[in-house]
Amino acid sequence: HPGADRIFQLHEALRRGWGVERVFELTRIDQWFLHRIQDIVTAEEIANALGKDFIHCSRQINKLCDDGFLQQDLLGRCSIVIRNA
Repeated sequence: HPGADRIFQLHEALRRGWGVERVFELTRIDQWFLHRIQDIVTAEEIANALGKDFIHCSRQINKLCDDGFLQQDLLGRCSIVIRNA
């Protein structure tokens, strides 16, 4: 039964590697939405992997921002030097 926390359950399933196809088969949620959630999971994994390292390529930051992360949120998580590539 869908509830308010369903989006978080979908996020967790995709984070654990279930994959869009498997989640679709179980939920019948439009794959377009599932792919957007997967994009967020992937962007979070990238941001977490960067940790406190410096990023010297604005393309990476722009990709994360395009995927829905606000640059100021990223700056709070990482020390970032943005240079035009």
